Amino acid sequence: MKRPLFWTVVGFALGEVTYFYTKGITQISIIFIMLICCALLYKKNKKTKILLIYVLMFCIGNIWPYLLGNVKISNNDKMLYENNNYIVKGKYFKNEYSKEINAIGIIDSITDKTCKVKLIESTLDGKIYCGGYFMYIYFEQECNMTIGDTLNISGRVNSFKDSTNQGQFSARNYYEDINVAFFSNDKEISISYCRSYKKSIFQKIYYSIKNTLNKIKKILEKQLSNITDNDASSLYYGILFGDKNQIEDSRRDLYKAAGIAHILAISGLHISVIGGLIYKWLRNLGVKFVFAGGTSIIIISLYGIMTSNSVATIRAVIMLCYFLITEIVGTNCDTLTSMSIAAAVIISFNSKMICNNGLLLSFSAMFAIVAANYITKSIFVKKTKSKSKIIRKMVSSLIFSMSISLITFPITVSSYYEYSIYSFALNLFVVPLMFYVIISGLASVCISFFSINLAKIVIWPGKTILASFEIISKKILLLPLARLNIGKLYVWQIIVYYMILLALISIFNQQINRKIRELIYKHKRLWLNKKQYKLITFTMLMCLFLLQFLVVFAPSAFNKSSIIFLDVGQGDCILIKNQNGINIVIDGGSSSVNQISDKVIVPSLKYNKMAHVNYWFVTHLDNDHINGLLQIMEEYFLSGIRIDNIVLASNTMVDEKYNELIMLAKDNKINVLHVDDTYCIKEEGFLIDIIHPKNNYTSEDKNDMSLCVLYKTNKISALFTGDIGIEAMENIVKENENQYTIDVIKLPHHGSKNSLCESFYEKYVTSLGIISCGKNNRYGHPNKEILSLMEEKKIKVFRTDYEGYIQITEK
Repeated sequence: MKRPLFWTVVGFALGEVTYFYTKGITQISIIFIMLICCALLYKKNKKTKILLIYVLMFCIGNIWPYLLGNVKISNNDKMLYENNNYIVKGKYFKNEYSKEINAIGIIDSITDKTCKVKLIESTLDGKIYCGGYFMYIYFEQECNMTIGDTLNISGRVNSFKDSTNQGQFSARNYYEDINVAFFSNDKEISISYCRSYKKSIFQKIYYSIKNTLNKIKKILEKQLSNITDNDASSLYYGILFGDKNQIEDSRRDLYKAAGIAHILAISGLHISVIGGLIYKWLRNLGVKFVFAGGTSIIIISLYGIMTSNSVATIRAVIMLCYFLITEIVGTNCDTLTSMSIAAAVIISFNSKMICNNGLLLSFSAMFAIVAANYITKSIFVKKTKSKSKIIRKMVSSLIFSMSISLITFPITVSSYYEYSIYSFALNLFVVPLMFYVIISGLASVCISFFSINLAKIVIWPGKTILASFEIISKKILLLPLARLNIGKLYVWQIIVYYMILLALISIFNQQINRKIRELIYKHKRLWLNKKQYKLITFTMLMCLFLLQFLVVFAPSAFNKSSIIFLDVGQGDCILIKNQNGINIVIDGGSSSVNQISDKVIVPSLKYNKMAHVNYWFVTHLDNDHINGLLQIMEEYFLSGIRIDNIVLASNTMVDEKYNELIMLAKDNKINVLHVDDTYCIKEEGFLIDIIHPKNNYTSEDKNDMSLCVLYKTNKISALFTGDIGIEAMENIVKENENQYTIDVIKLPHHGSKNSLCESFYEKYVTSLGIISCGKNNRYGHPNKEILSLMEEKKIKVFRTDYEGYIQITEK
């Protein structure tokens, strides 16, 4: 079999994936390893031996994370309650902790007010902690220490937060993947220089190099700021040196939405430009292969260290080093083999990276380039030799862009839950021009040490290209279907998608084509001429493309109605996803979480394929119910959320918040409805009814003016009560004579004492009560008397501060 190293690494990687997503198979793999090793000693058949080796690598990959001590990824969803009509799920999330630490560590990197420390020896709450982990220390003022300093650290450290909502970014998982265990600030810990620990000679050399590179990086940053304005210099600093912290969030969101966020990452393009140009320049000067290749390897390795060694950078550096070594040795460079070496290095040292989206995107993009190169060479280039070079170049570029888009599609959707269908066309324009952006930036920085004015001229083309990227991205996002909200992809969808894609690529393989024809002719069941065979091949391609489309979008047709209470801290936000495609949101705000829209509401909406909201009900205008909605409308263009109607109570108090909401709705062409208890929405399969307030109802407490929304389907009914108090609850009991039987009630005012109205809960007979409140909130919500009343009424209570998000789904 060709490329044995590639298939060996694939087997090893699949084994690691199996370890993280299955239970109890590690012990079985150990038994299999012993049996396979015995079989290899006695088997003489070469093909059988090769197959056994691949199975052996799979088994080794399955136990490798266990040997490294990597923690298994647990299934975060948990069952909370179930009956004949619906099920209730929540989310396991790792508890945050604050623990006492005593450690010796070496400063590994420094950025402004943050330093990353590699722990050498450490105890946590008196227990020995595993070595090789990192921690972050945040300073109030700029850190005056240097990379390589050895520190004594004692005090309290904190864990990173885990996600408690669907689609939410998990800082805990992200930092665990890169072996960062916890963080602290300079107020919570005491730091002193450690004289007792002696670094090895290799550590001294390594940290001395890192410290020098960090100083060079700061000098280059200063030169960039001298050459151009702050906006352009921060963007260039991110592109050239991998530090995206200085880039505005709005610009990063714009590039992400347009599908060109990859230009902000240090990738193979940067490494190949720097390493490749240095190698060619030295060779053109007549320098020998060994010296030219060795110099290039050293320079790109130092560049990788200076830019913080991201996954994409490590992959690119290893692959270019492999290419340069083959040039020196005089052998052919195989891209798949170089990819295999890079993957083996990364996942051998840190198995958890196999689940990292950055790694998956980087390697899938490289695999797409290999596939596109194969298709271009075997099909189009050979058949267009006599035609224009421009046509061949255009066809080739189109194939490469489409190949990358198709192969990276599931990974991109799994990260952002949406996809820009114009991204492949935009990348046809962006990727080639990024070469000139990088060259322009690097050349201007070098020239700036001699002439600032000349450097400003040199960087101007790159600045102009980057400005055009921003303009084109904004224009593209205005086009229809520019941001396709696909939602969460299930594992089976991704597997089937890639199986179909493999079948599509296989159709272009001439050997497979020839075998199919021979098989057909051999059995003489069907005779096909060349045109008929091409027609059938084209039909197969179209059918497979259609099948891919169905795999991605068909599951939405089987969605069931669900109600999702988001964990927004101290606040309210409820998503209602109806099986008919009607999306409803009730409230959206928090008084305890900053930027609640970006961190929780928008990701959860996109995860659940609810980027288009038909009705957004606002119970009242307190910040903890509305500030997330205001944030979405303020960034309406970039948020990717589209709202048809905002629904308010007809007697909502007119104040500053009201005027702000109305103005933003007008600017974004969102319809605003003012309703009372006569308002009702009847659609096939569900009903929404307003039960409070009546048109003539008034109260000095604006909480009592909250909209109360009743949602009913054939299997479930739920009442959402905003922040109404006892007065409003008594009024509802008085005004409505009929007793209602409902399944779920969102307890008023986060379960405060002001919602303690026994007659209300007797009238609205329910089995489940949901409390949306922040963990350890300063208001003491929920009140103990409310919880006692719920227990007395045999109403089962679930809380977002305990369970995270709470999802109720029809069976």
